[in-house]
Amino acid sequence: MSSLESEMAVARALLEQVSDSPSLATSLLQTITRLSREIELSMLRRKQLIHRDEMLQLTQQLVGLFVHEFQGTPGWEDKIERVSTTFVGMLAAPRDENGSFA
Repeated sequence: MSSLESEMAVARALLEQVSDSPSLATSLLQTITRLSREIELSMLRRKQLIHRDEMLQLTQQLVGLFVHEFQGTPGWEDKIERVSTTFVGMLAAPRDENGSFA
């Protein structure tokens, strides 16, 4: 994995320096795309990355847990709805370069 990340860093650095060569820039962009896919697949295989469908399933389970725990308390439906909406919004929000929530 670290070699893939190193290759990605080199490709990005080179891309910044080749603005005068469209064909080389295109080739580097293709390399960056390929490396990105390889890194993502590697992270999925090592269980370091959660697939979107798994995250949505986890979200549904968490909401179910909240419903079970808070059901019957005053205003629980509104609270659960706010938590659910906020969490789903966080999943859809853009990430920074490290994948952290913005």
